[in-house]
Amino acid sequence: MTDYFLGVPPQSMEWELRSNVSRFQSPMGGVTRTLERVGSRWAATWRWDAVAGENAARLKSFLATQRGGGNRFWAYDPGYTMRGAYSAAELLTNTAFSGTTGWTGALGGVLTASDGVLRVTRDAPTANYQANQNPTYVQYAPHAGRALGLAGRGPAQLRTLINDNVVAAGSGSAPGLNTAALVLLGSGGDTFTVYESTAAGTGIAWDYFEVQFASVARCALVDNGPNAVLRSDELDNAAWVKSQLTTTANNHNAPNGSTTAEDLVESTGSAEHAIYQSWTRASSAADICCYGYFKDGSLNRDPQMYAGDMAGGHYATCVFDLGAGTAGSVGLVGSAANGRAYIANVGNGWYFCSLIVQVPASTAAIIRVDLYNGSTVTYTGDGTSYIRAWRLGGYVGSVPTRGMQTTTTADPDGVVQTGAALHLKGLPASTSGLLLAGDWVEFITPTYSELKRVTAPLNSDAAGLGYLQFEPILRASPVDNAAVIIRKPMGRFMLDEPTVKWSQGRAGVYSVSFTAIEDVAA
Repeated sequence: MTDYFLGVPPQSMEWELRSNVSRFQSPMGGVTRTLERVGSRWAATWRWDAVAGENAARLKSFLATQRGGGNRFWAYDPGYTMRGAYSAAELLTNTAFSGTTGWTGALGGVLTASDGVLRVTRDAPTANYQANQNPTYVQYAPHAGRALGLAGRGPAQLRTLINDNVVAAGSGSAPGLNTAALVLLGSGGDTFTVYESTAAGTGIAWDYFEVQFASVARCALVDNGPNAVLRSDELDNAAWVKSQLTTTANNHNAPNGSTTAEDLVESTGSAEHAIYQSWTRASSAADICCYGYFKDGSLNRDPQMYAGDMAGGHYATCVFDLGAGTAGSVGLVGSAANGRAYIANVGNGWYFCSLIVQVPASTAAIIRVDLYNGSTVTYTGDGTSYIRAWRLGGYVGSVPTRGMQTTTTADPDGVVQTGAALHLKGLPASTSGLLLAGDWVEFITPTYSELKRVTAPLNSDAAGLGYLQFEPILRASPVDNAAVIIRKPMGRFMLDEPTVKWSQGRAGVYSVSFTAIEDVAA
């Protein structure tokens, strides 16, 4: 089975939503009951009333490739205009492949283009022959790099890569639509690459692959609330190390209304008054995100948060002013880099605070909170001053997360989400109406992706967190950090019936139409 891209925009379309609902009517009282099952999907009819020349030829070729529904194709709604305020402009040039302008061949890749397709030909038996561009990313924002590649002659381990010389993300190992999502940390040296990744010597000169679709744009990320620490809401527990500090458990209403917030009370010692917990991570350079909810207690103390690898001497610090509701400057220690802090008002005097930093490879990570007296964290305490805290956590990630409660076990991957709504992260901060009812989105799931219609406004807080409602319901649950496509959301379709036909008029003018349904992948 091969995936293709429908590259000739239709002249008109008709959409259907085929719901997977059963109805049962009582023969006695006439009461009707309904049962909705997972599996509702989109169907559409594409129409060209008068198409000729190159487009007619491409359409006839496309229909032949579908093999009566044995293959699949990706398509977006060409008449769609986003209603919301989300800025997701295309960052690549010449995505229609009108020649090779804007594209560069590398590592033995020679480029040609025709019929809206970019061909990358290997001119020597080298590895990773490729086509690339140099878009300008938005620093610290998630982006999705996408390419639909087709095998030509020779090996076809096709991959998509986005890279900014600080971090990189790749996706795919086979032809088809591959999506790589990444939060970009650098501000230069940016690349987007489509390449054939088999080893040198595997293929021969004049092997080639083709690219039918490519795009790079801002996206959102699924927020499953990862939390790698234990006892997130029980700061009095022994899992949390206290230094010159005590906790008063369950002493105040938390942001969720439960009486589970705790007071962090300084001692009378002359030292740092701190609470912390470390966790183990994979040993690679990565972003560490630490977070928690805080509220002014005695009105004379603020939290100073630490994130990173304190044992290795690489970490960031930031003071969060709970009176003003602002985050201070981020301090970097050791080889820590790309520090950034976020604070969001969550009501009733509570603030969500998050600190993110990139640290070198090690197996250690830590979240630490010190009480700050207005000038320092090392001072003689009075034994009574305090701040209130709730749901502290951390994970390996590049944007703030809402976090989830943990008890005896950590949950670094978060809790899977189902149904017709998802928590999102990585959104443009403090924006209402990012998406509005009727807008399209595409969720990348473990089984390809799913095309959805937004049913309520998507708003974001100051940390870039939001909650998106849509229909139909999810067929598969996306993993944490999965991309949510805003720019040209697409569906994966299959022909609705094995026979398709077209009519031919004078002078090579054709009339073409066919119906396809969204593929429900196993």
